[in-house]
Amino acid sequence: MGQATITFYAAECMEFEGLGKVVESADLKKVYQAYRQMEAKHSHMGCGIGFILHDPALPDYSETHYPICIGGKVDREMIDIVKAYVEHPLVQKAVHDVEKMLHSKTLKREPVR
Repeated sequence: MGQATITFYAAECMEFEGLGKVVESADLKKVYQAYRQMEAKHSHMGCGIGFILHDPALPDYSETHYPICIGGKVDREMIDIVKAYVEHPLVQKAVHDVEKMLHSKTLKREPVR
């Protein structure tokens, strides 16, 4: 069997991805930058970041678009619904990385006193 990989996407509308722009890449930083631009212009549309797991060992969960964050918040409850995602190291690393990116953005927004 092949090795598992993960790709990411940013969507202007996570609920209905086809209603807006979608940027897909294996580079999470690139997707995060696209998300920030989308959020700045279209935050009312429910912008977010998601992942696509490519894992031949998990055919029922592979190749499906699945959200990590919507509206600037990681949706752990949604990820926790799928045991395969909770236990998958690539998914958990992605969640951790997105949390760090969002936290970094929040810190940069706070005014200096």
